[in-house]
Amino acid sequence: MTTKRQNRKARILQRLRLSAQPTTRLTLLVANPWFNTFWNSLIVASVVLNAHHAHIGMVAALSAQSRPAWYARAEQAFSCLFVLEIVIRVAGMRWGYVCGQGKYWRIFDALVVMSTAVVDITNKRNDFMRMLRGIRVIRLLRAIKGARMLMRLRLMVACMLNCVSSLFWALVVILLVLCFFAILFLQAAEGFIVAGKATPQTLSLLQLYYADIPTTMLSLFMAVTGGVDWIDIYKPMRSIHTGWGLCFLLYVFFVVLGVFNVFIGLFVEQALDSSQMDNDLILQADTDKAKAFMKDVKKMFKEIDTHEQGTVSVEQFMSSQRDPRIISYMQRFGLSMIEPSFLFRLLDKDGSDTIELQELVVGLKRCSGQARSSDMLMLIMLVRSLRDEVKHALLNTQERFCQLESMAGFSTV
Repeated sequence: MTTKRQNRKARILQRLRLSAQPTTRLTLLVANPWFNTFWNSLIVASVVLNAHHAHIGMVAALSAQSRPAWYARAEQAFSCLFVLEIVIRVAGMRWGYVCGQGKYWRIFDALVVMSTAVVDITNKRNDFMRMLRGIRVIRLLRAIKGARMLMRLRLMVACMLNCVSSLFWALVVILLVLCFFAILFLQAAEGFIVAGKATPQTLSLLQLYYADIPTTMLSLFMAVTGGVDWIDIYKPMRSIHTGWGLCFLLYVFFVVLGVFNVFIGLFVEQALDSSQMDNDLILQADTDKAKAFMKDVKKMFKEIDTHEQGTVSVEQFMSSQRDPRIISYMQRFGLSMIEPSFLFRLLDKDGSDTIELQELVVGLKRCSGQARSSDMLMLIMLVRSLRDEVKHALLNTQERFCQLESMAGFSTV
């Protein structure tokens, strides 16, 4: 236990040295993982209380009863605790709170805490104050983002947050498309009504779905998102003319099969890219990959070591190459095309004609996969070093021959 505490403290100090901040008690406290876990737990408890408060408040409003008074005091207590958290973090991180990595999220978090604290202290109940009180639920994203044990959930949240900017531009594109088609359909409806060709039933549908630009855009949006059945919005355009009915079908086809699919592809691509931006997610993925690799290597070694001696001889290794399971492992590691005897010599690092588990792990890590740029650079350096050594040996040999010629008194040339 003492060793674990010392290792944890050493990691915290190393992180602080990398961030170039002075080490104080408050700095160590803020950098401690248990400090963040404690406040994340309080955030979850606050959100649960807020949800229960909203539930009880609605039930009390429908039954004309008063809500319990202890909810307000509990929310005030949480607000005071979160203000204290902000003060501690600012005192520990100093300028790093607004200048370091993750500054935008911390500033937003501080604004949410301060605004909700004002709402809880003033205890006002107008619509704006109720909206500010509900904003505190957003802080649950921070608790999820800081939870290292919920990596899958954290990955989903990180992907959604990193897609916010793309979502905004997707909204702009949708509004432009809706506005374009709304103008076309409104002009068609206007001409149809002015010509006096609209029946009472068609006129009521036009007033319902095509009364003005906002109403038409909302109707078109509901037609492609399931708000209403698109056939109901199609009927007025079909009554005007068959061409306008086909234009409406073209709109549905273009948005559903074109625009939405493009959005989905872009969001998926950005979500996959965003998963490579979180250092903790990358570390967790590498750790899971290393664990899976070790598990496969241990299974492979156990199947090759039929005598259970803890080592694999040349005969055992060569005979195992006929086993379909071993062949499958070799294909998984990308080593199926290497000649078995040559592969055994590569894995036998100490030249003892036997392979241990550690040698197998290290050897497969080196041999599996494609060659990286660093491997090629190292090979180039080794070749250059070998070339220099051969050149030096040739010069040395030539010098010795010259000395022998001078001593013997004749020339060999």
